[in-house]
Amino acid sequence: YYSQTQDWHHPDGVGNDWDDDPAGKVFRRYLDERCKPHLEELLANYGPLAVVWFDTPMTMTRDESRELVDLVRARQPQCLVCGRIGNGLGDYTSFRDNRYATTCAACDFETPATMNRTWGHVRDDTAWRSGREQTWSLVETVARGGNYLLNVGPDGAGLIPDGSRRALLDMGAWLERNGAAIHGAGPGPLTGCAPHVSTCHDGRIFLHLARIQRAGRYAFAAPGLTLRGARLLDGGATLPLERSGEGWLLAVPEAVFANLPVVVELLTGA
Repeated sequence: YYSQTQDWHHPDGVGNDWDDDPAGKVFRRYLDERCKPHLEELLANYGPLAVVWFDTPMTMTRDESRELVDLVRARQPQCLVCGRIGNGLGDYTSFRDNRYATTCAACDFETPATMNRTWGHVRDDTAWRSGREQTWSLVETVARGGNYLLNVGPDGAGLIPDGSRRALLDMGAWLERNGAAIHGAGPGPLTGCAPHVSTCHDGRIFLHLARIQRAGRYAFAAPGLTLRGARLLDGGATLPLERSGEGWLLAVPEAVFANLPVVVELLTGA
């Protein structure tokens, strides 16, 4: 719900400074006449909601943000409130656009991201991120404890642009093979920086490889873990694993890296 402050039609909404004098605006009037009735309608008429995704709190005070949070709580107590409600009152943190966590965050968070450089459809914006790039962003976000909120901007006919469609199909194909390492998963014990991160789900540890190392030999550290083997998640093929100094050396067939990221399940225990 983007109109918590902004509205080009109501004279007291933020944003329209060509029809209405900003100095004469009374935001309280806008909040009561437009914003809160909109929110009431959304909460009453569309069944159970998982989240109300607010945005652009701008000049809202903490008390004004709190009024909207209280309204959601009263009408749908189970519904989450996005951190972009402002003033630190959301149920989780929503990062700035296209900003990614570099370490495991100490809070629940999401990364809102675009598939090119824009949110809506722009005919001349052809800087599409590939399915492989988008998949790695998904992997890194999950490995650091977050949710990947991926935007698609349909064109004027309501169609998904080819650049988005290709990337989404590639991501879907990868998830068909490797979804067990993503769906319901969280940070694993080896999560660091590219070229690898890890996720964990139901006690299973998954190492995600972004690129190949020297001739199919992949070195990594696993402090505090006793490893007894490794296998590809896609297909289950066993991979040779051996000690190498303080870390481990994994042999990965080069052909596997045609479908990056590669996911390896690490088997722990004696």
